[in-house]
Amino acid sequence: MRPATVNAAFQSAVLRYLDDPALLDRLLTELDTVRGRTPEDQWLRVTCLSA
Repeated sequence: MRPATVNAAFQSAVLRYLDDPALLDRLLTELDTVRGRTPEDQWLRVTCLSA
């Protein structure tokens, strides 16, 4: 699961994309930057179990 900072950046990027799809490359770059700056210990590791 995403940390709060990454989730907020993602939600913001979605809204900005809907307003101006031409920003896609820039938004994806910004999301990669936020993801890269987020420490690994803030990510929740969840294993999916099959039934």
